[in-house]
Amino acid sequence: MKAIILAAGIGNRLGDHAANQPKSLLEFEGKSLLKRHIEILSANHIEEITIVTGYESELIMEHLEGQTMTINYIYNDRYTDGSIISLGCARPIILNEAEFILMD
Repeated sequence: MKAIILAAGIGNRLGDHAANQPKSLLEFEGKSLLKRHIEILSANHIEEITIVTGYESELIMEHLEGQTMTINYIYNDRYTDGSIISLGCARPIILNEAEFILMD
């Protein structure tokens, strides 16, 4: 099974707490939300993850360098238009997979 993680947004509602980084990179007890999600998905036998990025996408890719799980990236250049646009970027996966997990 595959998973799609929508991680393109700016996270405006977090204000200064986001520190000019994607909200998925916020750390709690020394681990980012994104790495927590990947660990949980891996523990549940997810074989492949596609992450839709946008805002500061290179920070996300750098943060996840060296992961053992297969991670694919899709860049959403319209990331300020909302998560439904990010979901649309993953349309080929959605249409070709009988089952997948979506994490927003």
